[in-house]
Amino acid sequence: MTVKLSVNITIDDDRWNDLELDYYAILESITQHCLSVANLAIELEKIDASVEASLCLTDNNRIRELNRQFRGKDSPTDTLSFPCFETELLSEAKLIGFVALGDIVLSYDRSVEDCEHCCFDLTKHIKHLIIHSTMHLLGYDHQIDKEAEEMESLEAIVLERLGIDNPYK
Repeated sequence: MTVKLSVNITIDDDRWNDLELDYYAILESITQHCLSVANLAIELEKIDASVEASLCLTDNNRIRELNRQFRGKDSPTDTLSFPCFETELLSEAKLIGFVALGDIVLSYDRSVEDCEHCCFDLTKHIKHLIIHSTMHLLGYDHQIDKEAEEMESLEAIVLERLGIDNPYK
């Protein structure tokens, strides 16, 4: 089953282009998988709702500004998620037939640093960061252990579907 999906990509740092990845296809695939494992895909299809997600590919300077502005943390991070909907996702979809999930922001510098430090494959790591952020857009969090376990288990399912090893093991 496939949800009607629109994705927007903004590339603020040209180094992202050097990776020669199809960010549209990656975001579409990951969003579809995340909606599926969160048991939302079937419901969204039943009500014929469409979904939008955005991805901004930037650098440490920009993500640091956003992290300071929205989280009060004056440091760069690998990814930030900004959910758009204020009510329960399916309620909003039923009401207007459309859901803007929100925005994902990735830092090129931090993504590369993570891979160099932990010996990750950069493409797989980017996909994992997008999965992680998409789960945040869907309302999942990891602030308490029980929520973290649920979120990580759903991420692990999507990672497995994409042929990527679970980094939480």
